[in-house]
Amino acid sequence: LPQTLSMDHRMNAVKAMPLVSDDANDKKHLVLAGDSDGSLHLFIISEKLGQQRYTSSHMLSTSSRPILCIDLVRVSNSLLGIVGNSAGDIFIWKLPGTISSSDEDARAFCDHLPTAPISNYKAHQMGTNCISATAVTENKNSHEHDILICSGGDDQSIAICLVRMESNVSKEKSFFSLEGIQTTIIEGASSSALKGVKL
Repeated sequence: LPQTLSMDHRMNAVKAMPLVSDDANDKKHLVLAGDSDGSLHLFIISEKLGQQRYTSSHMLSTSSRPILCIDLVRVSNSLLGIVGNSAGDIFIWKLPGTISSSDEDARAFCDHLPTAPISNYKAHQMGTNCISATAVTENKNSHEHDILICSGGDDQSIAICLVRMESNVSKEKSFFSLEGIQTTIIEGASSSALKGVKL
């Protein structure tokens, strides 16, 4: 993290998920953290026993609005980072879900991270305080994946979003394309700002 942070700087949201590695004894986690300056930080942490823990870090983005909540969802060999901010926006990041066992490859992992989210949408009129996401369908005979995202906001509403993605796999490359977003808003779901949701 930068060394010149203000006294008011804080991490508002942190989420971790295991990465699939080629070495069963070398467990690594991807940790995604959002701060009050609007920066999204990614850390790769090794849990290998008997050795010094290796940590690699990377800043994915900087925006003008504080990040309030994060969730991670595994889809095939990728992770989706679902990020909500104080403006009521939700951003979807596609991140690698696999990593090699060597520290050098962990550094290379961070060198090839995305520079922008694959999509975003307006979920709330005010801050997106909480988020929960899950993969609801993954037909092994199809390349389509449905992701359900539920969020709660300062506007006392719940936003339920269904994101459909299609994975394209070939010998040369593997990638996801966003097929569509459908959002339903439940207004007045609470008499005050929502602080927690869970799917």
